[in-house]
This record gives sequence, structure tokens and C-alpha cells, in this order.
Amino acid sequence: MARETPEMREDGATPADRRAVARRRALRKGQHDDIISVLMLIAGAALFFGPWVAGQMADNAKDASSNELVVGLIVVFVAGRRLSRGAGLRSDLVILLAGGWMIAAPFVFGRGDTRVNGPSTFDVTIGILLTVFALVGLGLLRAARGPGRRARHA
Repeated sequence: MARETPEMREDGATPADRRAVARRRALRKGQHDDIISVLMLIAGAALFFGPWVAGQMADNAKDASSNELVVGLIVVFVAGRRLSRGAGLRSDLVILLAGGWMIAAPFVFGRGDTRVNGPSTFDVTIGILLTVFALVGLGLLRAARGPGRRARHA
């Protein structure tokens, strides 16, 4: 039976083994965060350029177009920051709020009638995508923190 050295723990892993596993886990998390950030960036760009591509910049759709421009710009900036500096709780919460707003916006601006039309369907679809991306990002963030740092609930 081998004598246990101070470097070895109960699991038999040496510090070098633990560092290698931590590096692989960090690389995998970083790749997933980058993919989510790029998808958020694409969704934000679609929101920002969508009114011009669809030709909605007419006077009758000014509120909706302004909403898409502003939310798209916010999402592009937050996703770009998330891509360059890494994911964080605030960035994912901002994207989550933006997604929720894009789901609610057609109904707030009175375009949420029962007819299926392009602008409201586009807004709701992008809102759902942003919400899903933010929830996945929050899940990755929670998984990266590990079991010891999660909040305890009574």
C-alpha cells in the first residue's frame, strides 16, 4: 500500500491533476460563455438592424422601431462586454430584462392583437431567445461557482 503524501488527498489526485481538471473546466466554461455571448450579440444586432431591413421606419411604427433600436443597442453593448470581459450576474440579468421587455413590448404598445404579423412576432421571438440565452448564462454562472458558494434556502 502506497504511503499518502501531503500533496495527495482523499481522492488520490495530486495538485497538478486538480489544476489540469480546473483548467479544462475553465476552458469548457469559457467556450460555452463565448458561444452564448455571440448568440446574444447576433440577437441584439438583429433587433438593432431589424427595423431598417423590414422597412418599418415609417411614422406609424415609430414607437416600436425606437424600442427595437434602443433594446438592440443595449443588448449589443452588454453582449460585447460579456464577450470581452467574461460573463457576470449583471450582464445576464440585463439581457434577461431585455428579453422580458421584448416579449411584453408588443402588448404594451398595442400591437399584440390576435393577428399574426411580422413586427410583434419578431419582437416576441427575439425576446424568447434573449431570455433563454440569459437563463443558460445564469445556469453556467451558477455551475461555475460550485456547490459551496450557492445560496442556502431554508
